Amino acid sequence: QDCPDKNCYDACAWFQYPATVDRNTECSLCLDCVRACPHDNLTLQTQPFGADLMRPTTHRKPMDEATAIVVVLGVALLQTIVMLHGWANWQGTLSSLLHIPQGRLLFTISYVAVGVIAPVLLVSLVLYLTSIGGNSQGGFSSAFRNYAFAFLPLGLALHAAHNFHHLFGEGGAMWSGLKKSVAGIAGWTVAAGTEAGWVPSPNTLFILQWVALLGGLFLAFRVGVTLVRRNSLSPQQAFRAAVPILLFATAFTVLNLVVLSSAMAHRH
Repeated sequence: QDCPDKNCYDACAWFQYPATVDRNTECSLCLDCVRACPHDNLTLQTQPFGADLMRPTTHRKPMDEATAIVVVLGVALLQTIVMLHGWANWQGTLSSLLHIPQGRLLFTISYVAVGVIAPVLLVSLVLYLTSIGGNSQGGFSSAFRNYAFAFLPLGLALHAAHNFHHLFGEGGAMWSGLKKSVAGIAGWTVAAGTEAGWVPSPNTLFILQWVALLGGLFLAFRVGVTLVRRNSLSPQQAFRAAVPILLFATAFTVLNLVVLSSAMAHRH
């Protein structure tokens, strides 16, 4: 929290005085603040989901951080697509077109194309439309650095939805195995049941995935609208700037729902 001692600026030089860490994205849990603060002037504060993405900063947001957020969209989508039953056939078709045998090289090409190049180009187009529609803070470069943060909840929501099967299915099996192991070591007989833990049905699992994706879409809308309002001069400009972001967020969520509703090797 706000430090009363200006001499602490050297120890907290990463942040402008007063030394306050108000964004989790700037904290790597190094705990240097605990070791450096001579006043025990540290607090932990709660905040709403997505607050870090909407909070204004005193420094210019870097292009590499915004690009990494965009890549998260492509990587999360690709890691879900590779679980589809049709992935092997698609790789075979791509192998025939490129005359490259299936294996690490072909997968690397697919990974770079779908996970990196495609999302960067697509989001660049979306944010270019945003910049010419109503952004007032420096054109496309500024729009990309600022508005890319609106898409982070989409990638995280898809990644969470993809891993629900692992969390509940494999987690339940691990819990059952742990109980049996502890019971065997301790000599208990009651705790060593044969149940495999709670594993959701396919319908329940799909509902949980819907909730995760819609939650990510809600946060994307909230972050995007907040950022657009802050960087636009008028409500008309804010509306024109927000439309491409909101349309892309909606289309990406619909695509994720279609992918997750398809037959997957680990769910069917």
